[in-house]
Amino acid sequence: MQSQYLTPLMTSVTLAVVCALAARSHHQSSDEEDVFRVPSGIACLMLGFAVFFCLVPFFPGASGHLAPGRFFWYFVPFWGGAFFFALYLFRYRVIVRGGTLTTGAFRRRVISFADVIDWDLPSESKSPELWVYLNSGKKVKFSGMLGDFDDLVGLVNSHMAGLPEPQHDCQAKLNDRAARIRGLRRPN
Repeated sequence: MQSQYLTPLMTSVTLAVVCALAARSHHQSSDEEDVFRVPSGIACLMLGFAVFFCLVPFFPGASGHLAPGRFFWYFVPFWGGAFFFALYLFRYRVIVRGGTLTTGAFRRRVISFADVIDWDLPSESKSPELWVYLNSGKKVKFSGMLGDFDDLVGLVNSHMAGLPEPQHDCQAKLNDRAARIRGLRRPN
């Protein structure tokens, strides 16, 4: 069988494994905090890709006329990026605790819910995302790959319900929606 027929099959199988791993992941909940993270199976899969990219130069005939040791260094961006991304996925957390929201992998950022003015789930994006708008005009994005993503949205919404009015759409949210609509019109 030629590789041109295996590529769509292997891509489909890989995506099915990623979806199955993500569906089985749940957040950790206690009385004080809720911890949301990317499923560890997806991080392990990325670590497997990193090991694969390390071994590719040593496959028979892969290096062509170059020495395998030298060819190995051509793959440094691939395996280095995959290792770093796997480490990032292992460490990334979103922690909802009392009146704060802590997010990040290496440098954790603590956001008070008093600074949160609005949130949005853009329907135009290809994958689910939660956008949280802050008083400072900045926004923080959370990926839909987090385990129990819907519970995270519900927690943010419940913390927003306790804040004083107005609960209307903020100007930054309206500007983002208008920009997304303009972006959708442009390619068509």
